[in-house]
Amino acid sequence: MNTSTATAHQPVTPLPTKKIVIGQVLAGAVAAGLWVLGLIIGGFGPDLILPGLLEIALVICVAVACTLAITPWTPRAVGTWAMILLGSSLVRLILITGLSLLLYSAALMAPKAMVISAFLPIATILVLETVVIARFLTSLSPVKTTTTNS
Repeated sequence: MNTSTATAHQPVTPLPTKKIVIGQVLAGAVAAGLWVLGLIIGGFGPDLILPGLLEIALVICVAVACTLAITPWTPRAVGTWAMILLGSSLVRLILITGLSLLLYSAALMAPKAMVISAFLPIATILVLETVVIARFLTSLSPVKTTTTNS
């Protein structure tokens, strides 16, 4: 398959960087609220609040850094963005896993609490990020192309 003709039939656009980053931070705030609420309702004690919030902050920082690393303000074909976003998500998960293990070693946090405090922001960020990007991409007008038989 000739990629130059395949990308010629796709819209070329930058992603809405500001909306994506705001969505990631908002998702982290939702995750932090859920974390504190879960600890209070579950009666797990206040000693897990700070390490969990640090974990959530770590995930938000990695997510924002990975988003900025792919330079979403650069116009690219929509199909290219799909591959870049998948790769960025994979790198983000690898970085979060490694940094979470370092935080776990430093904070001596319970393993289940560490997994949950990492999963909450990852899940909320993926949901809000997907909503922002999907709404943006569906608002694009399709590329009109004509084909000629030669």
